Order: sequence, then C-alpha cells, then structure tokens
Amino acid sequence: MDEKTTINIDHDPQTRKGVFADITMARTDGGVTRLDFIQTDLPIPDGDIQAVLAARVFLRNESIVALRDMLNDHLKTAGIEKADE
Repeated sequence: MDEKTTINIDHDPQTRKGVFADITMARTDGGVTRLDFIQTDLPIPDGDIQAVLAARVFLRNESIVALRDMLNDHLKTAGIEKADE
C-alpha cells in the first residue's frame, strides 16, 4: 500500500475508546508475529501481580518491521529518547 492510499476505518464506540497496556510481549512463529498487550492490576499476596490481556494483535513479519520503523520515526519526531519522557 502506498502513502497516497486512503483507508476509511469504521469502528464502534467501544473500540474507539482503545485499551491501556503497560507491558507488551511478542512471539514469532514462522511468518507471523503475535503482540500481546497486558494491563497489570493489583499485587496479590504471594508477591505476583494479577494482569489481564488487554489486546492481541497478529501481524505478518513484514508488517511488524514496518511498525518498528514507524515507531522509530515517531519517537524521533516526538523527541522521545528515554522511556521516562
């Protein structure tokens, strides 16, 4: 898809709200990478942390590389160099 292509995205109000995640995990199996977005909750008595899967996204490997490049460009443009900025 070239940069001149317009995509009209339809979404319901719930999807439009998005989800929050503070941990992201990735797993690649062949030509597909799975991204799991995790939201942590409260610590539990044994010292572990309860968490929920907020979203799961499957991308072809060429799409995950494009995502990486887009995020790198975004961070550079936004002036974000460290995780705490």
